[in-house]
Amino acid sequence: MTIRRHIPHVAKNSEFIFGTSVVEAAIKSHRRKLYRLYIYAGSNRTPEAKIRDEGMKKLARQHHPEIEIIDELDIGQLDSMSDSRPHNGYVLDAERLHKVPLLALGKVSEDCTEFGVQIAQHTTNPDIRLRDQPRTIKCRGQKRYPFVLMVDEILDPGNLGAMIRSAYYLGAEAVIISGRNSAPLSAVCHKASAGASEYIPIYEYTNSVTFLNGSKDNGWKFYAAVPPVAKGEQKVKDKMAKVLDESQVGRALLEGPCCLILGQEGDGLRPWLAKQANYQVGIAKGDDTDPMVDSLNVSVAAAILCNRFLNSTLPQKQQPQNEKKFKKEAKHESVPKSKNELGVEPGHEIKLQPDPNKLF
Repeated sequence: MTIRRHIPHVAKNSEFIFGTSVVEAAIKSHRRKLYRLYIYAGSNRTPEAKIRDEGMKKLARQHHPEIEIIDELDIGQLDSMSDSRPHNGYVLDAERLHKVPLLALGKVSEDCTEFGVQIAQHTTNPDIRLRDQPRTIKCRGQKRYPFVLMVDEILDPGNLGAMIRSAYYLGAEAVIISGRNSAPLSAVCHKASAGASEYIPIYEYTNSVTFLNGSKDNGWKFYAAVPPVAKGEQKVKDKMAKVLDESQVGRALLEGPCCLILGQEGDGLRPWLAKQANYQVGIAKGDDTDPMVDSLNVSVAAAILCNRFLNSTLPQKQQPQNEKKFKKEAKHESVPKSKNELGVEPGHEIKLQPDPNKLF
């Protein structure tokens, strides 16, 4: 039986994060203070894991957290620190990550290489150093405007982490989270993000109206994710915002900076917040789908819509001029009829008449 015991944190503002990708990302990203790295080194460790352990130790020595080796008898310590969640033999005691309070998204530079962020002047969290926060964010994409994911009142830390993971993987520049009624940036959230939360800038807003209006003044367009509407509801929805299918947003980032908004798991995006958006976008369901299955998981919907924005923005390849000319001329040419195996065109076959004098 594995004995578990409580392991105290090194600092008051620290947390235990766990898992290979999360711990490695936290060490590499330089976004938080690192206190102590726990590595499992039991006799049942596989050869591949032992090689990975050496790489993790080397990485940790470069960034100076303490390293503590855990043997088989103390494996319960790691299980306790990870709350029995998969840790892959790595637990890191590190400073907590915090959402930086944001007033509005700023203007995009003329060459689309960066955009500004208007950081709040005050915060009630003493661990957030507002003066140290950057006032600009570099654009990750080439030949397109920036894209930001805004999540409103997402309560499940697993969903929040999965959305952060998808946003970072697909190329979003930042994630903005509601300051109230939202899951925290906890160890569970970091684990679900597979380390993406250590790299992508994460902000929070407290007043959505102020945030949207300020960002709109700086040229940003907002797209509210809503359930697909029936034909009878189209006119009602159009009065609030233009309703788009997810396939219609592919070129939006060629026209200006965009922010996609998704709402909570149960009720979706708050109606009054959806009204503030410039457009509404939905994901149509497939044919012959039971009415009980009427929506997607919010993290899945976020991944689909982010992909629509970010991976459909390149203009279609233009046809060569000679190819266009060829197609134009081909319309006026008569298409030869196909011939059968004997080389005879259809309609001109030779019909053989039976010989009345021949006996069968």
